[in-house]
Amino acid sequence: MRRDILRQSIKRAAARLCDGQVSFCFGFILMIYISVLAVAMLQLEIYITTSDYCEDALAGANLAAAVLDIEEYGKTHILKVKNPVAAYEIYLKALRGNLSLNENFESGSHGLIDGKVKVDSFIVYNVLPNGVESFCFDENGNMTTVFSDYGSAYAPNGKKIESTGIYSEISYPVKGIFGQEHTAHRGRLADIASTLN
Repeated sequence: MRRDILRQSIKRAAARLCDGQVSFCFGFILMIYISVLAVAMLQLEIYITTSDYCEDALAGANLAAAVLDIEEYGKTHILKVKNPVAAYEIYLKALRGNLSLNENFESGSHGLIDGKVKVDSFIVYNVLPNGVESFCFDENGNMTTVFSDYGSAYAPNGKKIESTGIYSEISYPVKGIFGQEHTAHRGRLADIASTLN
């Protein structure tokens, strides 16, 4: 009888110990899951903040570069960027200022953008009565001119060109939580006619 009582006591103690271990393991797994989820959400928030910051900087730089030919507008009521090369230079200067970059287009603070910003493309669209005149600058600053029929010109982001505007696209490194580095791309079309209204 004594042995039976002793065996039952040992079984009950072992069952309580197993229940505690199961609770501990479940709690530990839950804590790891919550930690991974929190890190992922923080990383996503960093990317969203950086994307919004760069989109605003691009919009401002695009609008700064939109130096219109006032004389042409006075004569014909056509909005036209007078000098695309000068517009590109203004854009580069405005982009550097908006993103707090140095002369080499590198972020000195190593904040949201961690490294060198690269201008992938800069395009001036002049919508004329007979079509769309595009001045395309590549990543090296080389310009090519393309003429399209009205209604057939689209910006690289897929938006149809219906009025004079400027499109630009940049790429930049973003450093993540554990030192992971990713290259992000951001493009923006500034429609000058809708901005003036």
